[in-house]
Amino acid sequence: MDGANPLKRKIWVRPGCHEPMIVEFNLHPTLGEGVYAHVFQIDDKAYKLFLAFPSHHSEEKRRSTFQSQCAAYQRAGSDPDLKEHVATFYGTCVIEDVIDKTGQSIKGNYMLDCCYVLEALNGSKTKVLAVRDAFSYVGEAYVAFHQKGFTLADADIFNFDDPERFKFVDFH
Repeated sequence: MDGANPLKRKIWVRPGCHEPMIVEFNLHPTLGEGVYAHVFQIDDKAYKLFLAFPSHHSEEKRRSTFQSQCAAYQRAGSDPDLKEHVATFYGTCVIEDVIDKTGQSIKGNYMLDCCYVLEALNGSKTKVLAVRDAFSYVGEAYVAFHQKGFTLADADIFNFDDPERFKFVDFH
């Protein structure tokens, strides 16, 4: 085993992510970056990997958010009234390494055990609260989620302009 070049290591992701995997910036585009996490596209999935480096949020708070979001996706995805309007949740995934565009490991920037996998969504995207009152079906869905104990205050919505295809992400 050569071990000298981490870019030669390939661990391809399959649904369920039963083995640790490597995120490589040259192969896996970034779909989004937030205060808590970065989202990478690998095949047709979005991998939300939570950040480790210091921020104004403690590691405990970031881990709690990870766990809360995973639980929310599981609950919403099993609710017959809500599941059509959330990204499909494929579970959690342990990341072995993160390789930047120069081939260097930057895994220290991430909590490698705090990553979950969703369907990768395309289309228009904005904050839910920005369009909740502009589209009646978004407002109705917002109320339905709220009545079932979900928090969408900081959530995003994809395809908000399509009453059949809109989906929520980043909710608790």
